[in-house]
Amino acid sequence: MLGKLLKYDMKAVFKYWWLAALTTVLLSVIAGVLLSYVIEEDAARGVLEEAIAIVGLVISFIGIFVLPLVTEVLIIVRLYKHFFTDEGYLTFTLPVKKHALLNSKLIMAMAFQLAAVVTVVMDVIIILFVGMLCDRIKGIDNFSSDYGEPLFGELSADAWGFGILYTAEAILIGLAYMFVLSMVIFLCLTIASVLTKKHKVLVAIGLFYGANAISSLFTQIAVYGTDLNGVFMIFDSVNNGVSELALKWSVAAQLLIPLGALAAVGAGMYALEYYLLDRKLDLQ
Repeated sequence: MLGKLLKYDMKAVFKYWWLAALTTVLLSVIAGVLLSYVIEEDAARGVLEEAIAIVGLVISFIGIFVLPLVTEVLIIVRLYKHFFTDEGYLTFTLPVKKHALLNSKLIMAMAFQLAAVVTVVMDVIIILFVGMLCDRIKGIDNFSSDYGEPLFGELSADAWGFGILYTAEAILIGLAYMFVLSMVIFLCLTIASVLTKKHKVLVAIGLFYGANAISSLFTQIAVYGTDLNGVFMIFDSVNNGVSELALKWSVAAQLLIPLGALAAVGAGMYALEYYLLDRKLDLQ
């Protein structure tokens, strides 16, 4: 049953999301061409032409990086319509466990958040590729030497050893963050529906911004509390004989702290969300 619910949820969001994703891909091509044009040295162009190119470049970048926000809006709309409107009454009368309903929404939300991040990364790669291609066509190498080669050179140099471990941990932290973000959205809408019968969306927005302010505070505390530079300084000051290998493992261990914290917070939010859906939500 979970598979059928998930298929239904994915289709409902994808029919709008793919248009936004395709738009960012097109904008990335435009951004690559404009960026190559803007950074070209000794180009014969007027002030108006350069201003138009810069404005177009800024608009293209804004359009690309707004995709995660559009994704969150689509997730919120899907959850709200399927759970907290007249459609929600029919949803909870289905012979399906609430865990399946919640898991379907959670998997859908995390899948589209991940897809949005991957799309933005792909857009950046397209910008670099198109920019370098424009350079080759014009017979210059400004873009390649300033942006492409240094970036890809650093990526290839750091692609082995502990870099792979750090990357894996960073990906897990990102997934855990998406889990928490999804649960924050779900909880805000659910609590708003429990607290009020009217203006649910407005109350949910207020709760969401409040939760974001609190999470930002705790994030700053966590960042300062797990300052990797501080770890190196402590090792250097306490024991100058610590090996480079031990320092690298200490960084890997430090990265497990935010991962564990996010996983624990997300699990607690999931339990609270299920309790509210099962015991407190009244859609009659």
